[in-house]
Amino acid sequence: MEENKATIYERSKAKMNATDSIFEPTAYNTVVTFLRNAGAPLEAVSLLAGNYLGLGSMCNLVADEWCGILGLDGSHIVYEAAKSVMLERFDPEAIDKKYMVDGHPPTWLAGMIEDHRWRATIYELSERYPRSLFLNAAIQHISQAGYQSEITSATTASKYFNIFNNVVLDSFKRLRNANESNFQARFEPLAKICAQNEHTYFAAQAVIRDLLKDDPIGNYPLKRVSNELEKAASRRHNKPPLLGNMNLLLAGLPLFNSDVSTAILSIKQKGELSPGHVVALYKAYSGPSPPPIEYLQDMTVIDFLLNSVYYPPPDTGRATVSGAGLRPEIKDKYIWLLSRIVSTTSNPLDSSSSPSTADQTPDHTYARLVDLEKRLPVQPNATDFAQVSGTVIEQFLDLPILAAAVVVWVRYVLHDENHYYYGTYFRLAETPVPHLLLEEIAYRHPVLHARVFQAYREVFAAKINTLGPALMRKIDESLTVHFVRRVLEMIEAPYSVAVISSLAEITEPVAKTVVDMSEHHLTLLNFNEEEVITYRKIPTLTYELLNNTAEALVAGDTLPTETRETLERINNAIPSAGPLG
Repeated sequence: MEENKATIYERSKAKMNATDSIFEPTAYNTVVTFLRNAGAPLEAVSLLAGNYLGLGSMCNLVADEWCGILGLDGSHIVYEAAKSVMLERFDPEAIDKKYMVDGHPPTWLAGMIEDHRWRATIYELSERYPRSLFLNAAIQHISQAGYQSEITSATTASKYFNIFNNVVLDSFKRLRNANESNFQARFEPLAKICAQNEHTYFAAQAVIRDLLKDDPIGNYPLKRVSNELEKAASRRHNKPPLLGNMNLLLAGLPLFNSDVSTAILSIKQKGELSPGHVVALYKAYSGPSPPPIEYLQDMTVIDFLLNSVYYPPPDTGRATVSGAGLRPEIKDKYIWLLSRIVSTTSNPLDSSSSPSTADQTPDHTYARLVDLEKRLPVQPNATDFAQVSGTVIEQFLDLPILAAAVVVWVRYVLHDENHYYYGTYFRLAETPVPHLLLEEIAYRHPVLHARVFQAYREVFAAKINTLGPALMRKIDESLTVHFVRRVLEMIEAPYSVAVISSLAEITEPVAKTVVDMSEHHLTLLNFNEEEVITYRKIPTLTYELLNNTAEALVAGDTLPTETRETLERINNAIPSAGPLG
């Protein structure tokens, strides 16, 4: 008994010997236990007083009074400091051993969960320590408290079906009415969780297929979610065969010994389709018992077929039709498959939810796709393009699939390196006809906005050799001089050959303006001096600029001393230097 009392005494003494032990919630009970086990009152007072530093009071003083005087948010500063210490010193094994003995987290966790800042800290810790029992229990309590929409920790959410289910369904609700401007922001949390591993991806895709089966029209926006999830999972895991097999299983197709399965996997994994696969797909869907068309209603498949027909390979030369890279019999089967894919109530390229009308039957759509393909030239000149555009607008923009085919063709025309439409026909004073055609397509078919926007992005990224000179003629020359001066003020000598050549090309056309703007003389002359002295040769354009400037600055004593001295040094260096080329 005496030994037991001694042990309790030492344990209580150790607790009171800790820094600021008097502020511990169990301080009173510790003192009582200490006194009941042969501890002296004076010793208890000495231990509590001797280890008092007042860190809590000091923090309150700084946070409440000093930060208030300085106009700072003391609460936020204290939180950030505590968070930093927590992230640095968090020990998952020690925490689990101390607080998860009975499988339940401590009672103080409930108060912590009520604060959004501490919830965010728990999310961050759960990413670092996915196996922590304490953190996983905290995540479950957060979900039960109604904050499941905040849980973007893929590692944690994928472990518990109730959390995963709540997060996925909440994301589906927010994505159902999303538009192009907010889709990506709403989709990212879902992609992070569903692409975490194979089983979460499979579960999410299974839920989407069930929802589409229950209400194909009302839930059709989820079709895009399914396609985007497949892309996200493919980027994360880089296992195309596995994802392809999962999708085939979800679609109800056999993994082996199926021409349809093999063809779909070839398109989605390799981006190619052999003539044999095309014939197999054609026979399967034109036979008496075709597979469900939903197997082909995938944007990857549709884009592949569109690009194969309306975006010819680079070796088509001066061919007169857009699908010249395909043999006629194979091209017809591509178009036939396209017409079957889009002539259904669940058309992936149809923004409306109404069933197909009588004039949008597969045969009618096929005939129009064939007609459009024959009318689109590969390398049209400006006149041809304008004439074709008129025909396209009048006859071929009523169906989304036809408009999508036109977008593919326009992209080809604008980026064909052998044709170079912009370099030949671009004029700064007027909007290019291809841009007007894309604008009309975007106006008529909102579902194609993303495709049109991508086409515009490619246009802005293209290098148009005729654009620079055209813009130079419209820009105020004084702005050009000001720009060159600002660049020279931001960089230091010695200048590279690339910098010298580029700035010389910019300044040569505005040499007379430079001469007339005396406030820029010194900066540009210093640049010319560095050019001459360092490289002993100067580009022809800069050489001409220097001569023009020198002639204008022969004013003698009217020049500032520093400018005149710089000009003299350059003039002395010129005889030994000459223009390049």
